Amino acid sequence: MNISQQGEKVTISVADTGSGIPRAYFDSIFRPFFRMDKARDDQIVGSGLGLPFARKIARLHGGELIVRSSSKDGTVMEVTLPIHQTC
Repeated sequence: MNISQQGEKVTISVADTGSGIPRAYFDSIFRPFFRMDKARDDQIVGSGLGLPFARKIARLHGGELIVRSSSKDGTVMEVTLPIHQTC
């Protein structure tokens, strides 16, 4: 995990060591219930709602969640959020 600040925004990057996500699916993985490998649906635990919920929450806070990069060695997801100061 890496956290950085640039101006009025903070960015959190999280990397995994999975098999990666093909570029063609970068937008699709944020659709509810989406599965990349339909043939393995019965072997995969989860509902396919985590990334869509995470992106929606980021957007509700004025931010964004994206796939920064992906390869056969893993994926880097990045959430950027504005810094809000309260008085």
